[in-house]
Amino acid sequence: MSHTLYRKYRPQQFADIHGQVGIITTLKNQLVSGRTAHAYLFAGTRGTGKTTTARVLAKAVNCHTRAAGMFEPCGQCPSCTDITAGRSIDVIELDAATHTGVDTVREEIIENSRVLPTRDRCKIFIIDEVHMLSTSSFNALLKSLEEPPAHVIYILATTELHKIPATVASRCQRFIFQPLALSVMQEKLRAIAAAENVTVADSVVQKILAVSGGAMRDAESLLGQLLALHADTITDEVAAALLPPSSFSETIEFINRLHASDAVACFTLVAELFESGTDLVAFHDALLRRAHELMVCGATGVVPRYLGIFSDDETQQLLGATRALPAAWLGRLIAQLVEKRSLYKTIASPFLPLHLVIATTIEAAPAQRPPETKQQTPTPVAPPPRVEPNSVTTISREIIERFWPQAVQAIVTEQPSLGIVLAATAITDVRDNQIVLSVRFPMHRERLIDLKLKTRIEARLSELCGATVTYVAEYDPDLMSHDPNVAAALDTFGGRVVA
Repeated sequence: MSHTLYRKYRPQQFADIHGQVGIITTLKNQLVSGRTAHAYLFAGTRGTGKTTTARVLAKAVNCHTRAAGMFEPCGQCPSCTDITAGRSIDVIELDAATHTGVDTVREEIIENSRVLPTRDRCKIFIIDEVHMLSTSSFNALLKSLEEPPAHVIYILATTELHKIPATVASRCQRFIFQPLALSVMQEKLRAIAAAENVTVADSVVQKILAVSGGAMRDAESLLGQLLALHADTITDEVAAALLPPSSFSETIEFINRLHASDAVACFTLVAELFESGTDLVAFHDALLRRAHELMVCGATGVVPRYLGIFSDDETQQLLGATRALPAAWLGRLIAQLVEKRSLYKTIASPFLPLHLVIATTIEAAPAQRPPETKQQTPTPVAPPPRVEPNSVTTISREIIERFWPQAVQAIVTEQPSLGIVLAATAITDVRDNQIVLSVRFPMHRERLIDLKLKTRIEARLSELCGATVTYVAEYDPDLMSHDPNVAAALDTFGGRVVA
């Protein structure tokens, strides 16, 4: 029977477990001295080796040929082979995620623990995802943990240590499994590829490590999918069929545009990513990683190894981008990304979380002020010409377009966040002193028809033009195609406008 890579290459001895030196050393010493604990609590993120270590510990405790003073299981005796195959009657594995009720704990654990081992030295219970047990289940288990039979060992594994009751955790020896170092993961992936007689490009290994998020099991699963392509050499072109495309350059560009308060470019990039089939949740997570990397690189001046494995080009992009991105601003961006991340679970729109990040980050940005200079005698400047009140009754489009930039500047000075909306607004018609304003996004129209904002803009325009001016706002997704320059480019090169 064939197995997935993470099962085929699962460590079977302590020597095969990497990245958890302190934990393995402690367990070895306990085995050598014969002073194993009655209950262990293994905690850590997924794919760090908790269940694997529990099984190796169970094999070492029950190994029939392990001599005194030794710690490694033989791997050949009936007990070792049965545990490896998952059929040992004295090592009971229970998935608490699917067996949360108190009845299961009483029948499978408490009642079973009272029976002596059938063949081996100890009866060992490995309870995975133990934090999923109900409160009553924990209470039922508490007595057994407090006064366990001499022949019983409990090994509890969890990815969420904070959910374990203090009364349970205090009765166990706690071991915190750390995420594996990238160098350790890289070495193991290369060893697996060599054992499978496949050559994997360095860049592909780096992509696997980046996607796996530090979980060895996830990295091995991804490598297994690539090996299923039956290619002797896994290159970037081959891996592109399964691995998501790199969004490194896109995230750097997005953050730079966000810092420049270029809302139109940011909204457009999100739309283009969606139309190209990019998972916006994955892009959101990539933005969060990139902002963190940029903040650390800006503070240290280098790219620390623990952040990940980067190509020379990516390293240069990170260091280059940090020169223009203040750490405090990146910190605020990270806070926005973290806050909006949970919205994907509660709303149907895949756009809204990123759109909110754009709007709130740009609105929170301080207004740009010119540098202070020494006081000088001001040079008299002639005021801009304006139409005297009541000097005209009907306002032409030429006059409106003449004073529109001044009205926009006055409004944006009072409220900088409105620059996003007004910069993307176009005057498409003037009828009887009523302006027709067109926008490309529905959210911009909603902002323009807000009564308070509408009153302010109309009052400013009326003051500048010397007559009463009103406006209506219309949503026009094809607004850019009306621009003569854009129309000429479309006629020349072909294509279409992407909203």
